[in-house]
Amino acid sequence: MILSGGHDLDPHLYGEEIDQKSGETWPDRDALDMALLKRAEETGKPVLGICRGAQIINVAHGGSMWQDLSLRPGNTLMLISHKLLLKVLYHLIYQPFRGFR
Repeated sequence: MILSGGHDLDPHLYGEEIDQKSGETWPDRDALDMALLKRAEETGKPVLGICRGAQIINVAHGGSMWQDLSLRPGNTLMLISHKLLLKVLYHLIYQPFRGFR
């Protein structure tokens, strides 16, 4: 299953109030994507999260987010991109896809 990009996630999903730089949210889609993710995981189906989809996966598993990286000091985006790249490479190299169940 592919969870694709789109609107910003509702910040209430990860315990925050809406920030002045937050984009438009779509709570009904958030709920649908969360339900689809839960069902895919329950049935052992692989899931790919692209942009917003990766955020859905993160938040569904208790992760936190920053609503807008421009509000954070320093090279935050570069650090996050580097850590994400390492994690993706790890999964590609050490945890290969084992087929559909």
